[in-house]
Amino acid sequence: MTKDVSSNTIVKKKDKTSAILLTFFFGFWGWLYTYHVDKTKFWIACILFIVGIITAIVGVGFLLLGGVGIMNLYAFIEACTRDKNFFNNYK
Repeated sequence: MTKDVSSNTIVKKKDKTSAILLTFFFGFWGWLYTYHVDKTKFWIACILFIVGIITAIVGVGFLLLGGVGIMNLYAFIEACTRDKNFFNNYK
């Protein structure tokens, strides 16, 4: 942990291994670990998930849930391919 002098808050360093494990077990929810960078992708996947669950009753939502599955895979691949410096310099 380091102290950010400008805002007087404690900033925890991010770790690539943590990001990979979060996206492996929780899918797109792992983007919350780096929310400031990945907020757009997170909200798109979250809206697809919610609308997919609601419309799955009619049968159409299963296509949206398939899209969420692809977003989960994308989140995992992105966490694996990001450089370690990205997490070291993340604030």
